Amino acid sequence: TMARRAATILALLACCRALRPATRRPQKHRFSSALGEAPTTPTGSELAPSAGGELASGAPQVITIDPVGLLLSRTAPAGLVYRDALLDFTGLMLPRPDIFEDAHQAALADAPERFGAGRCSTQDWWQSVTRATYEAVLTGGDFPYDADEVAAYEAAFPALFESLQRERLLAADLWELAPGAQRLLQALRAWRDAGGPRVYACTDGFDDRLGTLLANVLGEDVVAATFDAVVGGGGEASAFAVAAEAHGAPAAACKHVATSSDSACPYETVAVDPADYDADRDDGALSSLLDLLDVWGLPKAEGDDVVVTSRTYSVYDAEYPGFDGEGDPAEYL
Repeated sequence: TMARRAATILALLACCRALRPATRRPQKHRFSSALGEAPTTPTGSELAPSAGGELASGAPQVITIDPVGLLLSRTAPAGLVYRDALLDFTGLMLPRPDIFEDAHQAALADAPERFGAGRCSTQDWWQSVTRATYEAVLTGGDFPYDADEVAAYEAAFPALFESLQRERLLAADLWELAPGAQRLLQALRAWRDAGGPRVYACTDGFDDRLGTLLANVLGEDVVAATFDAVVGGGGEASAFAVAAEAHGAPAAACKHVATSSDSACPYETVAVDPADYDADRDDGALSSLLDLLDVWGLPKAEGDDVVVTSRTYSVYDAEYPGFDGEGDPAEYL
């Protein structure tokens, strides 16, 4: 009968559906805040070496990290901060922020080599750069400021300088964390606590305010729990020499992580450059902070393999064949 024939056809269709391989659907783009809640970190017991022993054989004794530019970066140019500080302390009518930025970059280019043995103190170095920035704006250009206005700047400079260099340029809202930064720090904490390498924040590219900056952006508790020490430039010796004296490990047993190699660093550098385009990235540089988990054979948590840009991430299946004609196609977009 017609009813029996229809039932037979339906049964055959059901069998065919059951035999089809399951197809993973790509998830929609999801907003990911760099400061959002990070995935759960594997516990110390889960950080045991893999069967191949990669963790034990390839693990460094010490990892140094240059956090500025790698873990965190400024959200606004320094020239804008310089301009706002001068405006707040003097009330002067001021030109555009880009004019201050140009003056600041010129002051940096003309400044003597930063810090180190036999050089001026960080305080004197930054005072020189700050004054050069402001004076290029106030006394240069087509419309230099009059004597009373320059005198107002001079009177305000001591307090202005302290506010600018000790507070404004280190404020948490001026900096943002790179995608994966919190997750990487969680993984390094767990690894170190399970007997892995010691971790140092170490750079000659930022002075003795580095600890304050990290505490402001990451939180004092995160800094204390993650880093064995925070060592910035500005002393008589290189930050790496200071760190080496503290940890005592041979240079061959240390690894440095930064956006690019540092000639002052005696350790092998693992470069991580999260530029959105491969053409902007140095040859051999990793494209994500979480690629370091693979480098050191560390276990991954759910979400560690997502594709990350500065604002959003996507989870996708490279083998996904596309919409197959069933259901609502909008849900797969």
